[in-house]
Amino acid sequence: MFFSADHSYPKTYYLLKKLSRRYNVQLFSLKTDSTLFDLCTRIFIDILPNKRKRIRFEVSNTFDDKSNNPKRLYKCYYFWLPYCIEIADKLSKSFVIELNASDWGVDNFLSMTSKDINNIIPDEYAMYESINLRRYSLPRNFIDFKSDWIKRKSKMFWRGSTTGHPISSTQSLKELIRVKTCLMYQTEEKFDMKLSTIVQNKIPKQILYQWLCKNNIYSRRVSESKFMLFKYHPDLSGNNQLCGSWGVIRKYLRGNLVFKPKYKSYMYYDKFLEPWKNYVPVESNFSDLKEKYLWAENNQEEAQRISWEGFCMAKNYLSNIKDYFINTAVNKLTTI
Repeated sequence: MFFSADHSYPKTYYLLKKLSRRYNVQLFSLKTDSTLFDLCTRIFIDILPNKRKRIRFEVSNTFDDKSNNPKRLYKCYYFWLPYCIEIADKLSKSFVIELNASDWGVDNFLSMTSKDINNIIPDEYAMYESINLRRYSLPRNFIDFKSDWIKRKSKMFWRGSTTGHPISSTQSLKELIRVKTCLMYQTEEKFDMKLSTIVQNKIPKQILYQWLCKNNIYSRRVSESKFMLFKYHPDLSGNNQLCGSWGVIRKYLRGNLVFKPKYKSYMYYDKFLEPWKNYVPVESNFSDLKEKYLWAENNQEEAQRISWEGFCMAKNYLSNIKDYFINTAVNKLTTI
């Protein structure tokens, strides 16, 4: 059953209204559908007789308007909406499409990660990185890339948050793959891997902070530019342990040699990745990370080449991200 949710979800409605004004379309309605769940949505793009466009949204009737969900939806539709408008212009037809803004794949909804590599659209982190691409001073060729890369510190460098599952005790903290891996290599001189942000905590942050400090795996947050001082970066999963970290696309673009397991769920750019060409493969529990690190140290020419290929993949992917979304979406939408 559908009903108007304009006032039921004021925060979500406000943000969607803000987007509609930005892209000069009319927000006609925000409704709910009990068959939707989590962050799964439908967007209807209506082409009116006067050629103007209006949009209609549907969200789950369990959508939490008081959480961070409206913000997440806004950040995704910041890109999805203009992409969908462009599709409508190309087709000259009204249509509806189902898009999933969550960290997990959902069958029949275009998602930002999925076990079905043909059911994926570019993720939120990559879309935002794409608009920053022109601001970066990127190497023009392999010679420029190599001259910078060889100056970097030969360290396995990682910083991140305590994502993975809700943390109700120090024991549940220790069960996070990110924490396990940091602890595994805590005493290795050439490994600098630490947690820098405490999130999803059900107990006081101070308790978790003290435990992380006691085990020497806590550090302050660093800027993205900091990663360019180091050669190596492990792709540690976050909330969705079936796929890699969403932020790792930034590391490819910054020339880090990425050490990545074979995750069961794909990101869009996994279509363009090959082990030993764009990244170094490792075991899912990162037990061989030191072994692969030593390989890279003893095979610097190959390590440089893999880093370069990872960078080229990221640059090309981010440069064409709108086309990747549109080409996928066109095959999944329903005209109305």
